[in-house]
Amino acid sequence: MSLFSRGDFPEFFDLPQGQTTIPNPAHGVQLTLQDGSVVTVFSSLEVALHCLKAMRARGQWFLQASEDVVVVSSGTRLLLLEANLVNQKMLQQFAVVDLSGRTLFQHRSCSQSVTLTAALQQSGYCLKALLPFAGNFDLKGAPNPPAIVVVDWFFEAFPADSASGSQLEGALVYS
Repeated sequence: MSLFSRGDFPEFFDLPQGQTTIPNPAHGVQLTLQDGSVVTVFSSLEVALHCLKAMRARGQWFLQASEDVVVVSSGTRLLLLEANLVNQKMLQQFAVVDLSGRTLFQHRSCSQSVTLTAALQQSGYCLKALLPFAGNFDLKGAPNPPAIVVVDWFFEAFPADSASGSQLEGALVYS
């Protein structure tokens, strides 16, 4: 069973410029928690896009999906995070923003914008991955995954490589 399914949000979503159909509308959106359990947050990508539209229309950046799952909107992407100590600390220190097609983290008390990797590190995350996180393939494949999933128009439930599926960079312009 998913936390959100059809009918939980208005049945509308915005199309990014140059796009006509969702590449993977039926892919369920799951978050693997640090204890290894899996939570289905959205029954499909289409429902996730409905949520993104609803959050944007309400001016809402944060949605508590359950005791364990937080949904954060940058306006063009959703981030699903486990409500663990490091992720909660990161959300206290940083606001998620979209700047020129990049999802960045703006420090709440300093004039600093950093990547997800740097925001996690500054919040106490022990980075064991060789490269900075670019998308879901990197986030899931890290030696100690941070329990975060990026969801946008190009989401794939099982990305084949770092260039597949949702990315933290790449312009998504909504009309």
